[in-house]
Amino acid sequence: MELIRKEKINFSIDLHESGTPDYFIDRKNGEVSPGSRLAYMLVCNPKALEIGAETVLALEEKGISLKVDQSNPEFRGLSHLEIGNATDCLSFLSETPNPGQDTWREAPDVLFDPDYPLKMRVGICVEVVKSLADIYGETTGKKLVMENVPSYEELQEKDVGAFLN
Repeated sequence: MELIRKEKINFSIDLHESGTPDYFIDRKNGEVSPGSRLAYMLVCNPKALEIGAETVLALEEKGISLKVDQSNPEFRGLSHLEIGNATDCLSFLSETPNPGQDTWREAPDVLFDPDYPLKMRVGICVEVVKSLADIYGETTGKKLVMENVPSYEELQEKDVGAFLN
């Protein structure tokens, strides 16, 4: 919080992974249970909700579907809520689905899962950051310049390792 105040940070993004949205058989009771509701979500501090909603629409145009939600004030301690409430910083949380977060999976492949590969999750995170920065810049006039950042498509084609130094 002190660094955000001292450096006058304009917006922050907390990139997380949740369980997948897949339904599964609950081992405890044998019933079908829903997967993580957080998968594919952008959570926004209330004062950042408009930028978050515009970002989700921009991502939809790129073929990336996310849900948008407002930080719940009942869940004290969450970065997107506390940072946004205690500073001038607009704060967000992005959640992508990671099969390694599913407690019901026997041996999840967190790198090459056919439905949730790492390159897809990284691609979503990259596009979330770029889109939030673009919408923030359009809204405030404070542009964030990013260079040599691969697109979602490039990450899908070449995989993450092609961009690591």
